[in-house]
Amino acid sequence: MQENDKLFFKVWRNITILNEIIYHLRLYRDNYKKEFKNLKEFNFYQFRDYISELVLVDSNDDDLNNNDGDNNNDDDLNYLKNSITSLTFNDKFNEQLNKSNFSLKNSSIKTLKFGKMYNKKLDYDLLPNGLTSLIFNKLYDQPILPNYIPSSVTNLENPYFSKQEDLNKGIIPSSVKILKFDDSFNFPLENGFIPKNVTDLTFGIAFNMILKKGDIPFGCKSITFGICYNQPLIPFESIPLSVVNVNFGLCFSQPIKPGDIQNSLAIIKFSLNRKILNK
Repeated sequence: MQENDKLFFKVWRNITILNEIIYHLRLYRDNYKKEFKNLKEFNFYQFRDYISELVLVDSNDDDLNNNDGDNNNDDDLNYLKNSITSLTFNDKFNEQLNKSNFSLKNSSIKTLKFGKMYNKKLDYDLLPNGLTSLIFNKLYDQPILPNYIPSSVTNLENPYFSKQEDLNKGIIPSSVKILKFDDSFNFPLENGFIPKNVTDLTFGIAFNMILKKGDIPFGCKSITFGICYNQPLIPFESIPLSVVNVNFGLCFSQPIKPGDIQNSLAIIKFSLNRKILNK
């Protein structure tokens, strides 16, 4: 038996230490994800050290807007930065977040999700450096400027684009692998707009544009179209050779011609409506 194994069993057989380990494991289990009205409530929670996923509910969070000089808000935010890996704002939350009241630039947060009501502009340098998942709600319609989204983000959902000119500004970082557009997005794609590292691509309800060669990067594995998509596919161009999974929406009724779908495709799904029309 290895020395490390002997040490482990010696510790494990100590009833006092064993009970202490089990006690903390239970606290981690019971407090993994917790919901609080505001930062003050979170701050006074006895077992906040054990929380990994935090949900903030209140849309009128005085802690975010109160800057009375007592540094309580700074203490709360610093603690939140160092202990939480996932932060979700409840559907009621719609307070302005900026560097002075809620900067998370150097936090440990990996996942940030905004609820249904949130619709405020983001400040530059607001988001965490190590953020990997950024999820906006489908109704979010505030412009996002270049370099606002950290280069660490790999999962991006519902970024808003108000005009065609925004598509060539490098708003989506090259690190993104999973990209989901909001339901209002309906612009002709430009070569290079979708980062080359994207492997999973989802279009929203409104998207209905012809896909040209290079619009979807080679390397993409999965494409999901929204309800309105009903454009003819350009043979050997619209769908890259790398794609293995395609999901068409309710309105898609175009004939599939040779070359439209590559031989490498493993899964293709049509709506029930198409199956009925083709009978």
